[in-house]
Amino acid sequence: MSHNNKKSKDQRSYVLHEYEANRLKGRYSNMELFKQIQEANNHNDDPNARASHCCYIHLIGCVPGLDEKSYRGGYDSETVENCIDDAILYQNLTVLVDKREEYAVFEDNLGPTLEKMIHQGQEPSFNVLRQACSNFEKEGHMEMHYATCQRSYNYFFEKGVDTDEALAYAFAISFYTGTYSETLNQNAALIARNQNRNASTNAETAKIDNRAAIIMYYLIKGLSHIEFYWGVVTRCVELTSKELDDYQPGFLITWLQFSSSNKGLEAPVWFKERNTIFFIYSLTGRSIQKFSNCAEDEDEVLFLPYSSFLVCHVEKIQRKNHIYLRQIELGLCKYVILWVDDHIFDDWWENKGHMERASTLGTEINVHFIPKSNTKAALTFLRSEFGQRLKYNETFRIVTDMNRENEIPSDNAGVRLIYQVRQLGFHNQCLVFTGIPMKDFVCSSTVGYIQNKCIIDLNQQEEQQKSPQLTLTIMPQRDDIVALTCESRVHHDIYNEMLDAATRANLQLFNLMKQAVVNQLKTVLHVL
Repeated sequence: MSHNNKKSKDQRSYVLHEYEANRLKGRYSNMELFKQIQEANNHNDDPNARASHCCYIHLIGCVPGLDEKSYRGGYDSETVENCIDDAILYQNLTVLVDKREEYAVFEDNLGPTLEKMIHQGQEPSFNVLRQACSNFEKEGHMEMHYATCQRSYNYFFEKGVDTDEALAYAFAISFYTGTYSETLNQNAALIARNQNRNASTNAETAKIDNRAAIIMYYLIKGLSHIEFYWGVVTRCVELTSKELDDYQPGFLITWLQFSSSNKGLEAPVWFKERNTIFFIYSLTGRSIQKFSNCAEDEDEVLFLPYSSFLVCHVEKIQRKNHIYLRQIELGLCKYVILWVDDHIFDDWWENKGHMERASTLGTEINVHFIPKSNTKAALTFLRSEFGQRLKYNETFRIVTDMNRENEIPSDNAGVRLIYQVRQLGFHNQCLVFTGIPMKDFVCSSTVGYIQNKCIIDLNQQEEQQKSPQLTLTIMPQRDDIVALTCESRVHHDIYNEMLDAATRANLQLFNLMKQAVVNQLKTVLHVL
């Protein structure tokens, strides 16, 4: 019975409803969208020049029948993310969608692209930024931005940023809250669409506005120092009926632009006339009220380009479209950390600072965190297509706490997670927060019996063979076995041979781990 269920699920993963396939094919091509943004960008001296919403949305995939799922939950509940195991990625549907390149998911390398552009010209500085902004803004507005940044730059200075950089960060955010946010959005989308265009057609590089580039450069660096806002926000937009088709329950989408929103369930006063309200549960939006020119009128939360969302529910109330989104991290980039902690969504969670400090790498590197509150949620993600693409990513890491009050037993949840992660074939580096002094190491090795001999540290091809495999996890200094599994039926002589090989491998691993700890201690002592 379970075999049939697995088969039907695998088949379903490659079936797309004919209407949906035709709708995808009928969308604007990436080249058409690129031209639309270019045309709007040619009039960027006009703050009202606005590209269509479709230029800023990138379709990733969908979860079929989300409204019918028993785990659908609310958009403000982590439970709804359990559906991710059923997600279909559009770029794998080569049979029904012949324009594969246009739906491919690109690593969000906006920051590194900006770094390269900026350092080809003048060395970035606060004065260079002000000069770039003055090409757009009137003198009176420039004075307003300067006054705002003088009041707020100390926030960055207290985080160890030098004065020139701190002023630039605050000024860039203030500028964004003015009349020219659309110009920055167009250029962010141009970079994203141009990467897609070059990958599929080898076309010439787009003409990105260098003035907008330096503003985006400082805007992204500044936002990376601001705390994540975890909670509900609202965003008002004007959507056509065709654009509304991209927001159906279960759809996974990415916004390529900087996206403004307002804390809470109340729609921003200035945009209430628009026909669509997004209710969003934010995970990485940044609260920029203290840097805004409109601080008294709205409590703004800003999402960076490439933020991804799951459409949880859609309804129409008083002739307005209400669309409920949950921001969801899918790991569609190079540097990804899966972080599992039972209190990860609590306001007082003590490790949130570690997560935010890692994001201060800003434009140099993009580190994305996938927050999960329990082992089940973490494993659901790892089994999904999004998780599977990280299996052989050398820069993918897993961080977990040892004790989780929402699991039984609670005192070894971290070890059990790592064990099950290894069972899924993930051999990436892991870090376990125990909250207690380290008294022993934990080593784990998998041994396969292939062609009458034991093979340690199996590669992907060896793992896929139907040969006996044994996984042993030990605490070497205590001579304790934490976990031992061998799902194949083998002769006891072969079993003992595999067990001995796994034990030797773990002892070798233990020596390497011990030496690494000693080296790290020497480094720390030297610094102290």
